[in-house]
Amino acid sequence: MIRTGLTLLLTSLVLLSHAQQRVAVGVYPFAPFVEMTGDEDQPFQGLTIDLLALLNNKQQKYRFEPVMISPKRRYQAFLSGDYDLLFYESKDWGWGNIDIDTSAVYQRGRELYVALADPEREQSFFDDLSRHRLIGILGYHYGLAGHNSDEDYLRKHYNMLLSWDHRRNFDLLFERRGDVLIVNQSYLDRYMSLYPERAKRLLLSEKSDQLYRHTVLVRPDNDPSVETMNALLEQITQDGSLARLLEQQGIRPQLVVPVTTPKQ
Repeated sequence: MIRTGLTLLLTSLVLLSHAQQRVAVGVYPFAPFVEMTGDEDQPFQGLTIDLLALLNNKQQKYRFEPVMISPKRRYQAFLSGDYDLLFYESKDWGWGNIDIDTSAVYQRGRELYVALADPEREQSFFDDLSRHRLIGILGYHYGLAGHNSDEDYLRKHYNMLLSWDHRRNFDLLFERRGDVLIVNQSYLDRYMSLYPERAKRLLLSEKSDQLYRHTVLVRPDNDPSVETMNALLEQITQDGSLARLLEQQGIRPQLVVPVTTPKQ
């Protein structure tokens, strides 16, 4: 009887797993949201990956699964049907006239300018960025450049030193290879919590390069629809589970924007 019961349970779990609809979610390196681990079994980590796990635990209809894409080719990959959802994205980041739906804003943030807190340096240090060597990430869209992510353009017009990794960029700053680092607030929060001694040596700008209003980009006429995603976002922002995820990553939970969907 025990063996029969166990067989029925396992069969039910298999049927439930098969009944779930797979949803391909595009991911590309964008710390702290997506980071590569070098592990073949678990190649990704970060806030987006934890968020997908949270959504999988909150409902049974969909199975949200990460699909690796290139940041530069994410538009073509979307048009080719390689994925249907993209978290922590903005339509301002090169999407142009591509037909895509946008969820409600569920998290805010910003890009900040960061320098070393040398003696007598004040906020005026950030007044004229053209005087400084900037440090940024390859493929990113920066506000000061009108969201133009072309690396040759950024190097020529903004004297920008570019790498693939935020942590490497902090090293470049401390090595004085560049003067001003541009970094998103979520990563900065986590970095300062991990390295408090280094945090004391940083001067943070009061002005922002750009403000983030994080959304999910959703394929039109898709299942899950943008309305479905808004309902899921409402659940995890209102019940505090997304805020707890941020806190676990060393990111201030106050960045969560509670989603409220219209009641029918």
